[in-house]
Amino acid sequence: MDAPTGQMLNLTELAPDADVAVNTAKNWLSILQASLQVFLLVQDQILYPLEIKKSASPRREWVEWVEHFSALSRLKQKVGGGGVLCLCKQLMPLTPTANAIPIGII
Repeated sequence: MDAPTGQMLNLTELAPDADVAVNTAKNWLSILQASLQVFLLVQDQILYPLEIKKSASPRREWVEWVEHFSALSRLKQKVGGGGVLCLCKQLMPLTPTANAIPIGII
């Protein structure tokens, strides 16, 4: 599946790739849009999942949250390292594939 970058999002095509019903995909998208919690950066056909948190101190539950990034593999697309953008002072590993990322880096 190619990344839907710069093209119309087609949930009818996306939902089966994620192994969910179309109405479930619509609900997930609605929640993500409303909460502004998760963003996907796409570069060179690779997804880079990010969450944004207001805290400066990474918490144990952040590790659990970023472990859910693995669900993106259902999209049958390459997933790169992800992270949590936050107010921490320095880059800190959360898992082998995700970091707490200081907002000042961007």
